[in-house]
Amino acid sequence: MAVALAAGVFGAYFVHLVATKGQPIMDARTDWDHVWVAARMVRDGVDPYQAIGPHAGATFRLPALMIYPLTTVVAVMPLTLLPLAVARALFVGVSMALLAWALSADRLWRCLWLVSAPIVLTMGLGQWAALTTAAGLLPWAGGLLALKPQNAVVWLAATLSRRMLVQVVVVGAALGAVSLLLQPDWLVEWRHAVSVHWSIRPLVVRPLAWPLLLAALRWRRPEARLLLATALVPINPGPYELVPLVTVARTRLELLVLWWGGVLAQLGQRIALQQLGEWTHSIGALRDVMIVALCLPALVMVLQRPNEGVVPAWLERVAGGIRLPRRPRDDARGATGATGATGAPD
Repeated sequence: MAVALAAGVFGAYFVHLVATKGQPIMDARTDWDHVWVAARMVRDGVDPYQAIGPHAGATFRLPALMIYPLTTVVAVMPLTLLPLAVARALFVGVSMALLAWALSADRLWRCLWLVSAPIVLTMGLGQWAALTTAAGLLPWAGGLLALKPQNAVVWLAATLSRRMLVQVVVVGAALGAVSLLLQPDWLVEWRHAVSVHWSIRPLVVRPLAWPLLLAALRWRRPEARLLLATALVPINPGPYELVPLVTVARTRLELLVLWWGGVLAQLGQRIALQQLGEWTHSIGALRDVMIVALCLPALVMVLQRPNEGVVPAWLERVAGGIRLPRRPRDDARGATGATGATGAPD
């Protein structure tokens, strides 16, 4: 509780400091401000997908269209009763407190991740990674994953938890019903915004990320499934998207490797932006830096472990059904050699 309280206060103060003294991103100081502004627009009866973006007539100017689903916007609407600065600090503070609570539950040394480069970016930019990672680690908070669909896919693939699935479906259905009542055609506008957005792509679009598919060789392990899903779902090219990789670390040394990988990812992306100029021209390089600095070290950790773990019966049946058939043997010795001492298949 002490760690969670300290992390929450630090996160709230940090984002307040950055947003107060930092340069604004167009009309917003953090990425989370976009959602808060969109929620206020919905509350006032304005379509945020038409009012936010670079197009003519937008009242809230941004370099890209509004890419958050309206379900996320609806969830944030209660915070529009607070001033933006207070709501922003509250969001980041609560997210950091929940993440610290989850990380400190069994291994206190994992709290080193709370001061890693991906987490610092998460706090400074007002991103959702701290909150969704906490939701994936805390059994009672799984419903929060419904606020970020791609993060829900990653954590559901990692945990294979029926309880988490029920929570995500119930919360998502409730938010979806409210959002459709407020704006029936939002799904069409949201899908268009996501399809034309230039930064949301899976990591596997880059050749350097193809080795991450080898994580499937350890499909019984939750951290392997998490890494595989992270490579396949569409994400932004920011190290904050890789905050969940903290769950791959099983030792202090592995956590230190990922911690320094986060530092290298941040430095590498800054160099790439300086060399290549505009953000849109450096997307590929930014993804490559993330893959090399964080994802590939995590893959090495996963592949060093045995393919062990408890999985649901349906997954066992699926895995058993896709095994390659063995070559039949004619000799008696080959026929008996196909089974072990108990008669069960090897």
